[in-house]
Amino acid sequence: MKDEDKTKEQLIEEVVGLRQRAAFNETPLTYIQQLESDLQSERLLMAKLLDVTDGLLQNFVRAVLETENTLVVVFDPLGRVVSFNKTYSQTTGYSLKEGQGKYFWELFVISEEVASAFAVWSQVKAGQYPIDYTNSCLTKQGSKRVITWSFNPIQDPTGSIQYVIGSGVDITEQTLATEALRESEERLRRIVDSNIIGIFFGDLGGNITEANDAFLQMLGYTRQDLLAGKINWHEMTPPEYVKTTEQAVSELREHGVCVPFENEFIRQNGSRVFVMMAAALFEGSTEQGVCYVLDLTERKQAETLIQYQVSHDLLTGLPNRMRFNKQLSQALADADISGNMLAVMFLDLDRFKTINDSLGHDVGDQLLQSFADRVTACLRAGDTLARWGGDEFTVLLPHISSAEDADRIARRILDALKPAFNLEFNSKSGAIPPLHITSSIGIALYPHDGEDAKTLLINADISLYRAKSRGRNNYQVYCSTWTSHRIRQL
Repeated sequence: MKDEDKTKEQLIEEVVGLRQRAAFNETPLTYIQQLESDLQSERLLMAKLLDVTDGLLQNFVRAVLETENTLVVVFDPLGRVVSFNKTYSQTTGYSLKEGQGKYFWELFVISEEVASAFAVWSQVKAGQYPIDYTNSCLTKQGSKRVITWSFNPIQDPTGSIQYVIGSGVDITEQTLATEALRESEERLRRIVDSNIIGIFFGDLGGNITEANDAFLQMLGYTRQDLLAGKINWHEMTPPEYVKTTEQAVSELREHGVCVPFENEFIRQNGSRVFVMMAAALFEGSTEQGVCYVLDLTERKQAETLIQYQVSHDLLTGLPNRMRFNKQLSQALADADISGNMLAVMFLDLDRFKTINDSLGHDVGDQLLQSFADRVTACLRAGDTLARWGGDEFTVLLPHISSAEDADRIARRILDALKPAFNLEFNSKSGAIPPLHITSSIGIALYPHDGEDAKTLLINADISLYRAKSRGRNNYQVYCSTWTSHRIRQL
């Protein structure tokens, strides 16, 4: 058999046989001669063995480079690129011609990671295998890819490193997803820790397992209460909001989220807080989720204030004209059903303009407030006093049985105004003397004097005019003949 046709194992066996023959030859001269001949043969065989080994290595490297779905790069012992496979070329955009002969840190490493790349190759040179390494590399197009590598050596029979095989996996997408998840968790953590809004984690059964300080403070609970399992959002929900929360739970079970809804919670001290809630279940869970709770107390207070200002006179705190008209319309509807009578009164302060002009608007305002207080004290529960405008006021007396009920209240008002008004000292006007004020009152009765609000108000106003024309400080109940007389005057 020719030497070039022998396998690696056959060549190794021949080398071993030559060495054994040299060790056991009994004739010294023959031994020496044979040894020289055998050594020469061994050198020739070793050379052939290395040639065969190198050929096997080349075949192995070629086989490795044909690996798909994995980035494979072959380096020489100094860290220079010998070759790389198609997957690496497709991932980075570099051709073999562009990469061959380049050092590992020139082609595979972004500038910020060069130092760590040198450290890795120091391990390679020191023979510390296997080596796992993750780095960011720039593609030819300038985008960044994250590759995790494993480096392994290829050695010849003498133990010398011939090549270093780097096999890598592109984990860019996984890294981005992990980073996005981390950033999302960090954003959520910042929201939770910021205490801008109340947040709790729990289940649909009402149990709360975790909550931020904003939520605990909103409800008056401590973290010790939370850890002891004393907080249950079902138990904090008032009975009138149970249906609302049940609908939200149904939405969560069906869709995993619920639209924001308004709710009330009962605080630990028994008071209530008005809130806006929104919730979502964790992905893959049918029970566990997170809930965001916004304290609406200030908003509700602002809404209440606005509604109050829209429907009340800011000076006296009485209902204004708009509110009075609404109450009168409702009272008329009730009276139409019940068959009860009601009365509408128009009042004004006699000679108020003289007091207002002579003593100033501050005094006039105080007088209006005091007048409102005295008239209010004369009314029954359920009656309404409103400021119509200027020094004019209206009174609604629902559920009266006869005109005498209205007469009685009108006389009570006139009597209440008889004592002098002692107003506070005013820096502009100085000391204010006791003021005596009277009122003129006009009355219209439902259904006798009108069956709708507009007619009753007009007729009560006509009655007021009649009271003034008769010397003020009196009341007049409407008479239909006054309307034609008033029209003739106009």
